[in-house]
Amino acid sequence: MKIPKTRTEELERVARRLIWWKSPVEALRDTQRFLAQVMTYERDPRYGYLMRPRQMVSTYGDPIEINALGLRGPPLLEPKPEGVVRVLFLGDSITYGGGRIHEGELFCRRIENAARDDGFRLEPRPRNLLPDQGDDADLGGLRAAADLIAHAHPDDVRHG
Repeated sequence: MKIPKTRTEELERVARRLIWWKSPVEALRDTQRFLAQVMTYERDPRYGYLMRPRQMVSTYGDPIEINALGLRGPPLLEPKPEGVVRVLFLGDSITYGGGRIHEGELFCRRIENAARDDGFRLEPRPRNLLPDQGDDADLGGLRAAADLIAHAHPDDVRHG
């Protein structure tokens, strides 16, 4: 995607819809920074709207990586190393951490650090599974979870 270097009418329309904590004009003073803060979603006919895989954004100055499976964090280790316990944390934006929680402050990272201190190796990954607000939101989330589990081969799944 080509990132505009100056404010355009189209960017102003987007900013008016997304930005509430400052004026659109102020948000667009640095268009590249503004666009780097927009997490993008895509519509899937089976799941609803989910975060677009393979994206790197910087919200509030903190980098957030969404890997190929749509999980927050780096790609899963493949093949999974001996002795590593892979845990998927499935839930809502609180589980995922939204865009305001630093990567190191996510509760799954805190669990990973505590496990490491106790001699365990965890590979935790959070995922927001509330795909949309339609009638099939719960069903879409269940479908997405089932497919994710089939691809990621976790040792444990936590929902919350």
